[in-house]
Amino acid sequence: MIESDLELIKIVVSNVLENAVTYAAEGTQVSVTTRCVADGIQLFIGNLIEDLNIGARELARFFDPFYRKDQSRDMKGNHSGIGLSFCREIMDLLEGEITVSQAESEGIVFKIVIPAISIP
Repeated sequence: MIESDLELIKIVVSNVLENAVTYAAEGTQVSVTTRCVADGIQLFIGNLIEDLNIGARELARFFDPFYRKDQSRDMKGNHSGIGLSFCREIMDLLEGEITVSQAESEGIVFKIVIPAISIP
């Protein structure tokens, strides 16, 4: 059973999903997968970004306030670079987790972990 702030969870999922759609390479799919585990729910949101090679150091910066990778400035979208930082703050408040990784196929995957009991 999950007890959490539904509105805050909606903000996080909406922000990550919007980013995935905005920055996905043309003609590719955005994937959303959920997994129920003993200690909560895991949500994976991923997309393929063309010609994007991101190192571990840059991935870690995705959650820094106002950080935007230079390549992304030329891409479509009206993003200021504050959303993912806000998402991390929300997940910390809910005692959950949000992380990002780069898949072998140059895809970006965000993992959101909502704990079984999460009451702010």
